[in-house]
Amino acid sequence: MARRFMTTERTPARKQVLFHLPLLAAVLIVPLLVGTLIYVNRMTSENQIIQNQQDRMLGIALSLIHSQLGDMSHTLYLLANDRLLRKALSEQPIDRDSAHEVFFSFNTAIDSLTQIRWLSPSGMEQVRVDLTDQGGVPTPEHRLQDKSQRYYFINGINTPPGEIYFSPLDLNVEWGEIVIPFEPTIRITLKTGEQNQMPPGLLVINYNLARLMEDLRQLNTNQVQLMIVNPNGYWTLHPDRDKEWGAQREQPGNTLARISPKFWNQLKTQEVMAGHSFYDGIVSSQVLHVQPLSKTINAYLLAMTPRALVQEMRLKAAGQAAAVALVLLVIGGIVLWREYRQQRTMMGLNAQLAEDKKALEQAGKRQKDLMSQQQLLQQDLVQASKLSSLGMMVAGVAHELNTPIGGAMLAVSRQQRDLEALQQGFDEGLSRSAFLTYLEDTRHGNHLLQLNLGRCAELVRSFKRLAVDRANEEIIEFSPRQVAEDLLISLEPELKQHSVVIEDQIEADLSLESYPGVLSQVLQNLLTNALDHGFEPSEPGRITLSTQAEPGQQRLAIIVEDNGRGISPDIRPRIFDPFVTSRRGRGNTGLGLNLVHQWVTQVLEGDIEVASPCKDGRGTRFTLWLPLAIERVDVT
Repeated sequence: MARRFMTTERTPARKQVLFHLPLLAAVLIVPLLVGTLIYVNRMTSENQIIQNQQDRMLGIALSLIHSQLGDMSHTLYLLANDRLLRKALSEQPIDRDSAHEVFFSFNTAIDSLTQIRWLSPSGMEQVRVDLTDQGGVPTPEHRLQDKSQRYYFINGINTPPGEIYFSPLDLNVEWGEIVIPFEPTIRITLKTGEQNQMPPGLLVINYNLARLMEDLRQLNTNQVQLMIVNPNGYWTLHPDRDKEWGAQREQPGNTLARISPKFWNQLKTQEVMAGHSFYDGIVSSQVLHVQPLSKTINAYLLAMTPRALVQEMRLKAAGQAAAVALVLLVIGGIVLWREYRQQRTMMGLNAQLAEDKKALEQAGKRQKDLMSQQQLLQQDLVQASKLSSLGMMVAGVAHELNTPIGGAMLAVSRQQRDLEALQQGFDEGLSRSAFLTYLEDTRHGNHLLQLNLGRCAELVRSFKRLAVDRANEEIIEFSPRQVAEDLLISLEPELKQHSVVIEDQIEADLSLESYPGVLSQVLQNLLTNALDHGFEPSEPGRITLSTQAEPGQQRLAIIVEDNGRGISPDIRPRIFDPFVTSRRGRGNTGLGLNLVHQWVTQVLEGDIEVASPCKDGRGTRFTLWLPLAIERVDVT
């Protein structure tokens, strides 16, 4: 007995422990997950901010570089078309003094020029001026040099006429020594000759880009630092000046290709990179093409966030995540303790509620049975309604298709008899008049076939439009007045057959954000419906298109009103049902207003109202209530 009592006492306690195990796991796991999410979101946000800063710096740097390159190109074109220079170079011998004066004038107007030369087609310097901020120094004729083996002459002289050649950026070297302080220099060349009416040769301008490099260096911040790498992987701009110009300073180790081969390979294969990891930092890059239409890569622009800043961001994000996780852990512990105490109280009440629960389950079962029977009855009613609608649709389709199909069958039968008669006449001797009669009958029969089969195709298309297709329209902002005007122009051939006048009173300054094609089709159906049903062919009348704004609501009313005979009272309640028409024997299918109702309520998200008669016992008025702007609805 005692052993049984102890087992009974331990069982609820064991159940309590098992019950709280998932909650305990949640208290431990949820703070960890939330902390992880906070860390990831914070780092994602910080990385996006850094990437935006890097993209902005790369954009500014590219703008500065291309602006400088544009100025260089403009200067060279101006020099190549200078009338005084052309005259001086065309003299025999060359008027070097006049050429020097032209070169000096360009130095006073344009900064950063260090040298201007004109070389003969053989590569020999003919005129040369060395330029400084203080002025220019012409080079005597006996000190002019042969540059035929220099790379910039070879590439420049082989560049097509009219195109400028840009040399790679390197340090200026004089008499075999790098000029100190460094002068980053680029040489641009342009062939002279027939196009600019100058003697054949090569204009060469040296630009000192030290000022541009300093402007780019001024863009650096604590968060983002700008670097430039040439196509061989050497830095031409770096926050650490000692790493720049490694190739010319005989420092092969100061190259990106050796420091990080993997990153260098990625850089060479992508025009643009964003948010890549590099030495625990974050870097974005952009390829620089000196000539936009050329695929030649002249340099790589890199914007890098230092490793120390990235590590600081990670520590801050981890600290915030840990603080939130700790708070959640404390709150979860408190909740777990309170839940444990409440659970002990609830277990005492559960036994008392067991009886009530059993009774409620039995009552619920009976209620469920009753609900099931009610649902079965509702389903039967819905199915019966669907079958009734389907039967009406099938009857309408059969009735409409019967006449054109019968006409087509008669035409086919007549052609079959004519063919048999032709075969008999061919066997017995066919006369010319009989053959011509057969051709005329066949032509007439084919015409009847085309008319009847065309009517069948038109009916099938009308029935298919019962399912509204909204996927072919785009929501745009448009003028209802413009839609109405375009529609009236397209209906002019049909309007000429009637004596009815259509007045377009839609205000010109109204606009909707909706489906203009669907609205045009709705208005067309309403207008043709009024012409066909409201007036006799020669009866005069009037149809008015107007608008009315609903005060305080974001809706617009488009009204189509006529002064015709009106709608018959026996079909007015069913006017929007399919196959309802008062002129079935005259070719009408009864689908026009049904489609109008579907388009207005389902596609245009509006309402449609009909009133008949309107004035003096005559007329019909359709009112379309349409929202000023609707959202896209994907209905197929």
